[in-house]
Order: sequence, then C-alpha cells, then structure tokens
Amino acid sequence: MSASAPTKKISIAQLKPGMFIHELDIPWLQSPFLRHRRKINSQKDILLLKKAGVKGLVIDLQRGDDVSSEDTPEQVQETEKNIPAVDKTDEDKSVTVQSGQGEKKTASETKARLNEELKVARVLQGKISKMVNELGNLV
Repeated sequence: MSASAPTKKISIAQLKPGMFIHELDIPWLQSPFLRHRRKINSQKDILLLKKAGVKGLVIDLQRGDDVSSEDTPEQVQETEKNIPAVDKTDEDKSVTVQSGQGEKKTASETKARLNEELKVARVLQGKISKMVNELGNLV
C-alpha cells in the first residue's frame, strides 16, 4: 500500500462493518485481533475492539467503506445504544459444565480456573512484550 493512501481518523462509535482499519489507538498486544489492519466484518468485531479499549482509529478509504455523511453524532449515539451489552448475570448463574474428561464443574469453578489461566497468560504476555522490545533494540 502506498504512503499516500487516503485515510480518515474516526471514533469507535463511527466504526461500521465494511470499513477497513488502518491503525488503532491501542498497542498491538492489547488488540483482540492478530493484525490491526483488517476489514470489519460484523458488529462482533466492533464489540471486541470496544472491550479492548479502542476509542479512536484510522480507516483506509481505498480498502473499505467511508463514514456515511448522514451519520450525525446523534445517530451514532443511538446506534451505540442498540448494540447488545454483555449480560454479567449469565456468567454468575450456577450451571453444570461437562468437561472433556467426563467430570462435572459449575460455572463458578470454571470461571475461577479461567481467571487463574488468565493471570498466567498476562505474565507470559508481559515477558513476550519485553522480548519483542529487546529484539527491536537489536536491529
């Protein structure tokens, strides 16, 4: 892609399926996607970006859709209200989950185990980030 490709800075509230992300305002390691540059295919992609903390981004106008001229700030806010929120009460309900080994666990036990794995993953992410930075300094 040439350096003169037309881009536009927009807020996450303006992002819609069909747009092509050129750059995000969060570090690559915090992104829910392997690559920052990608086409948005669904509202699910947008929700993942919001959960990751994206507030603003740059879109590539040659590779994806532009912001509609009829999208006023009021319409953008109304669209945001219509995006389904994650229901936290469903996570806390005690449901029995069948594991691969045939043992049964409640959702709260499964959640606790996932939280432990998440802690380990965050430590590994920090180590990887440090190694990537060190490798960048060698070049």
